[in-house]
Amino acid sequence: MPFLLLPASPASTTTHSSHHHNHRKHVVQTRLHVPPPPKPPTTLASTLIIAEHASLVGTHLIALGANTAIHPRTKLISTFASITVGSNCIISERSIIGLQSEPENDVESEGLVLEDSVVVETGAVVEARCVGTGTTIEVGARIGKGAVIGK
Repeated sequence: MPFLLLPASPASTTTHSSHHHNHRKHVVQTRLHVPPPPKPPTTLASTLIIAEHASLVGTHLIALGANTAIHPRTKLISTFASITVGSNCIISERSIIGLQSEPENDVESEGLVLEDSVVVETGAVVEARCVGTGTTIEVGARIGKGAVIGK
């Protein structure tokens, strides 16, 4: 993930040349370096497909199973708890998987598990404790922290 550059306020200085009162103005622009988010530890199956613009960030383990597809602009966030995605899953674009705030109890801190053959459709947000085998989470759905859904 490339780092973000933000323009800072330009600083101006004026210098005087001794040749016929020429004035030269130098504008110095500085850039603030914002470090990229931490790269999480990962366990990745060899048959996994991750789109170039998907992001995996955080500090806890992210484990992704065989034949799983992670689409562009998907975010897997392991800042607050681990994420395990089973085999044959599809995580559609602009989905967010993982806790987005501190766990509030022991169940939430155990991490998030998507079992095998789970489909997360476009724009869904999943913070659930467990999503059972074969479950489809529909477009734009939000599954809250600690939820257990599916089989």
